[in-house]
Amino acid sequence: MNLDSLPDEVILDNLLPFLDISSLLSLSQTNVHLAKVTGDNTFWRRKTKEDYNLPPSVSARSSGFKQLYSALRRPSTYVWGASSNGRLGIPHNHPAFSTFHANFEGINLPVLLPLPDTVGLVDLQASGYGFVGLDTQGRVWCWGTLDGSQFTTRSNPNWLHSGAMCDHPRELLLPGVKFESIDCGRRHVLMLDEHGVVWELTAWGKAIKYDRGARLVGTTDAIIQVSAGWSHSSSLSSSGQIEIWWTDFRQPFTSALPPPPASPKPNAIPVQINTSTPDEANFFVLDPIPSEEKIVKIASGSSFLVALTESGKVWTAWVGGRVEDIGEMVRGSSRKVWEEHPKFSLPPPSSTSSSSSNSKITHISAHFETFFAYAPGSSSDDFATSVVLKGKQDQLRSEESDATGAEPEVIPELQGKGVIKVAVGDYHFGALTAKGKLLTWGGYSSGALGLGRTRDVSRPSEVHFGNEDETEDASKKFCFAVAASGWHTGALLVDLNASPSPSPPLPTSIQTQSHTSSLIFPSSSTSTLNPPPSGRPIPGVSNVPMETHDGTPTSNLNASSLRFEVAAGGEIQQPQRTFQQQQPSLPMGTGLGGGGAGAGVLRGGWRGRVGLAGAGMGRGGRWGAGDGDGAGRAEEGREEEGRE
Repeated sequence: MNLDSLPDEVILDNLLPFLDISSLLSLSQTNVHLAKVTGDNTFWRRKTKEDYNLPPSVSARSSGFKQLYSALRRPSTYVWGASSNGRLGIPHNHPAFSTFHANFEGINLPVLLPLPDTVGLVDLQASGYGFVGLDTQGRVWCWGTLDGSQFTTRSNPNWLHSGAMCDHPRELLLPGVKFESIDCGRRHVLMLDEHGVVWELTAWGKAIKYDRGARLVGTTDAIIQVSAGWSHSSSLSSSGQIEIWWTDFRQPFTSALPPPPASPKPNAIPVQINTSTPDEANFFVLDPIPSEEKIVKIASGSSFLVALTESGKVWTAWVGGRVEDIGEMVRGSSRKVWEEHPKFSLPPPSSTSSSSSNSKITHISAHFETFFAYAPGSSSDDFATSVVLKGKQDQLRSEESDATGAEPEVIPELQGKGVIKVAVGDYHFGALTAKGKLLTWGGYSSGALGLGRTRDVSRPSEVHFGNEDETEDASKKFCFAVAASGWHTGALLVDLNASPSPSPPLPTSIQTQSHTSSLIFPSSSTSTLNPPPSGRPIPGVSNVPMETHDGTPTSNLNASSLRFEVAAGGEIQQPQRTFQQQQPSLPMGTGLGGGGAGAGVLRGGWRGRVGLAGAGMGRGGRWGAGDGDGAGRAEEGREEEGRE
């Protein structure tokens, strides 16, 4: 049987998920067709999520995931803006604080945040006085102060107090819990774990785990998103149901708190967990929008919530600052809870004929008094159809908006730029593009623009990372996430100049092929792929259900050890075992070893993990059988059952 004769979907869904990075690279070098299949963007999106825990909410990125995967091994975190409350997490002896202005007000240029070498953040969110980060292992890190309006001692902080200042990044110890997404309000943090359970931080050392129980509408109605507003919290279920609750920010004196538990590891904060069943008096289930459409995304401002439907319609709900506010509205106020904004649907008012090809708004962002609705556009036309629309809280529930909704502001400098994420601070804003550029504008906000200026900026301007003298190195910084709140901003970047781990380069004939829907990274970026460093998830072994190419779960696979010899060109020889799949029953013994003219041995281990020997010119790989002769055979090795 020839590997090329298999449908692409079978290879993508039933073979590639079990291969390690070296094996994937070897397979991609066999011929042009397999190079294209192994470069499938949907596959690399899923693999980036599984191996690096990259949340889909980080941005609206739709392509370039293979290149992003190769660079995510060494992400960097940059912060800038106001320095009060320890919110930047930078030590006071850092050179960035060498000027009086930086000490007194803030840092107006991006500064690299010191983090342990084994920590790679894949998501960053900003609260009113600090930051929270999610790493590749699903752990949560924090720095700054959760509630800057509270006063407590700085020398010996009690992490059970919301005013305790964390002056450098620390891990929040929640043993046995892996988180998949995070979001920050002004003084609280929401977290969603891998099982769909909602957690809320009201102090760095105190978390509430919400036991929803029977509140779920059926067993399949899982929580898919959490959103934190100024003082309220909200969750969105898979059926489109929105639930809102308000946090009790009352804080006892520090002297009334028990001493925090001792941390079992350095640079970590043990978290006291309180399990709570939602109080009916404090939780409110919003009525559905007056439409048959389902809500698929939400974003929270100070007193309002933005919702996006499947067809790209934008709605807002006025939620006030406490449960009584929305309760009064439901009990007969002349104001409606939901308000539709037709002018935020595409095409926008000032669109041209080229931008009208956008089908719908796909993403929303909100914070404090501002919200954004945007569509990234397509890489096929260099994102010429990208649209960004801005709205303000004071437009909501106004007499003018009763009939026609809010009037969007169209920022000319952001149209057609491929904006995939808009971060919203109190008075400053950041737009991330598909090409890895970050543009900021708005209020100076103690340096939160990161432009090196000490004044407001009305037009979006690019933020530069790295030393100004090192223009070449700075141009290789690729930004993939941005966060803003209060008077500070942060960003996650990968360095396209970073030296990859040694691995065989792609043949010239394949390097010239385009295998992804969009070449977002500069053409000089490396073609090699690196597995996550030690301590991070192992590629190919996932604890979450596998998905098929179209996103639906597959059946469980019972994989035993296997070995195949394959000749150069893709012909499988001497199959000794096949995968046993419960449903449907498909032979899984396909595989190809060897790079260039070399052939190798397809080896399997526990959990269906397989590796390819013979990468390069027939040389044995990670689980290889030794040196091959480079002519279509590989030296036979020992089969080790049940071992990787």
